[in-house]
Amino acid sequence: MKRPALIALATALMLTGCGRSGNEDQVVVSVIGRDIRLRDPGSAPPRRVEAALLGAVAQGLVRLDAGAQVEPGLAMRWAISDDGLYYTFRLNHARADAERIASRLRRLLNRYRDGSLDTRLDGVREVVAVTPEVIEIRLAAPRPELMALLAGPGFALLLDGKGSGPLLVDGKVGRLTVLKPPPVAEDSEGDKAKAEARRRILLRGERAGRAVARFANGEAALVTGGSFDDFLYT
Repeated sequence: MKRPALIALATALMLTGCGRSGNEDQVVVSVIGRDIRLRDPGSAPPRRVEAALLGAVAQGLVRLDAGAQVEPGLAMRWAISDDGLYYTFRLNHARADAERIASRLRRLLNRYRDGSLDTRLDGVREVVAVTPEVIEIRLAAPRPELMALLAGPGFALLLDGKGSGPLLVDGKVGRLTVLKPPPVAEDSEGDKAKAEARRRILLRGERAGRAVARFANGEAALVTGGSFDDFLYT
């Protein structure tokens, strides 16, 4: 599910202030690939460059943190039955719409199974909105890797064409997609909170050769995405 790109962007904001972009509030990230755009994974499997953006601005029930560990996403907590057949998720109150989210999950699961994209999903029997704030995923057989799959960009949920974080799209500058942190709470105080609110990631999709050259010249703080073939035929 393209986790390296996701983890790289999750940590990119920590690099602001390193000076590689010429602005201490910005960090430039090159993603190997082209045409960065936010596309619903329900319409087609995300390409690497799309997975990087999806992982940054959209999340599923859970997501991966900077250490590649599963953490809350749309669900603020979850429980797994002792037999591994029932996964119960309680949604964040501000985003609670269990039936709508369950419907989106069913669509994604059906597409992956119909296309035989991941046999690890064949144990999922049904996805049910138990209450307006609780979703239950019921399995026919245990799938220990299910949480990691749900945390990947392939299960990021776009609602009304928009993601729910952890970052937000702040527009485009030429070929750069600008990402920003969520708004700081009105009652937040201190210079640290204000500094974090000013941080931006400038995300650029480009060929491997250009991405590496940009990094070598100090014009990008990170290069992520791509495969061996991208570098072999650069």
